[in-house]
Amino acid sequence: MQLVNLPKPTMKSEETVLTATSKGDMSDAAEMIQGFMSGVGIVGSHYQDILVCVYEADQAALELYADLQIWQEAWQDKSLFEGLFAVVFGVAFVQAVQSQVEPACQNAFSKVDMSPMDKVTAIVEDPMAHLNVVGGDIVLNGLPITDGITAAFTAYQNNDMFAFGENIGAALTGASLEYIM
Repeated sequence: MQLVNLPKPTMKSEETVLTATSKGDMSDAAEMIQGFMSGVGIVGSHYQDILVCVYEADQAALELYADLQIWQEAWQDKSLFEGLFAVVFGVAFVQAVQSQVEPACQNAFSKVDMSPMDKVTAIVEDPMAHLNVVGGDIVLNGLPITDGITAAFTAYQNNDMFAFGENIGAALTGASLEYIM
């Protein structure tokens, strides 16, 4: 009986492993997110805790994906035995969320004041009401953000991902300081 279809260790994967020099380096994404959070005004050194939260959620999601595949195979094979294992995997997923994901995420986000991001989200989640182009300016919430966006793209071209994220975050935050409807 095979519970899931996993590639054999000798099979070549279609995925490319990211290295420190590969395009799309994950450290670039981490620097960009740290810069963005800094630009928005979410300060602190709790990024490691947030990464632990994301890791735990990812591990739980892998359990869920495996469970869904077992359910699909049990349905196709019309196997009650495989269905029993699918139930066990489903319970394991819920236990992982309760015992690992929830505590890790509570630990991470209880240390972070996300209220600056709430203001940005309130504006950005409804772009039709708040975003416009007037002349050569990008206008968000009635305020031009073109300079901030231009600075962000300059930083991006210079491969400064922290400054890229920080400029985007600062531009959005500047436009969210006064909520205009």
